[in-house]
Amino acid sequence: MNNKFISVALIAILVIAIGAYTFPKGNTIVERVVGAVTGPDSFFDYVANNDLQKFGQTKPLTTATTTVCAIKSPTATSTLSLGGVKLIVSSTTASVVTIAKATTAFATTTRLSRASVAAGAQITLTVFVASTTGVYGSLGQIHTADETDIIFAPNTFMVVGMEGNIGTFSPTGSCSAEFVRI
Repeated sequence: MNNKFISVALIAILVIAIGAYTFPKGNTIVERVVGAVTGPDSFFDYVANNDLQKFGQTKPLTTATTTVCAIKSPTATSTLSLGGVKLIVSSTTASVVTIAKATTAFATTTRLSRASVAAGAQITLTVFVASTTGVYGSLGQIHTADETDIIFAPNTFMVVGMEGNIGTFSPTGSCSAEFVRI
């Protein structure tokens, strides 16, 4: 009986020692990844809320070309809910800025918004849905779009083009687009 008691005691001491060795110490920090976004910035292709998907992108303008920006629509039919360009410096010469829809990144086929810009001027040109009666902009811009123009087939482009006098288009700024998947 004495040997049995000593064996049980040794096993109990061994279990307690192993448990104490593997138990977390007082200053142990346990990290757990839960998959939440930790701030206001998100770098995903889209956000979804109850199956409403919004695709957004902002790009810097390209120089030495007449199509200074092109943003591709999603791989599903979608509506352009917001499109715009912000020119911090427009160009060395007066020009006309056009926001359009096209099947390639190098054309301005279906005009959505258009404005004349003086050399070196700053401008923000937008296209957005303001009501059920069509597409409207601000600042007296020229609009030729209607409701069907802002519906984009899969993989088509919102393009910002510049045209005007002879010279190099060297704008600085950015363009943005937000599409809602239908």
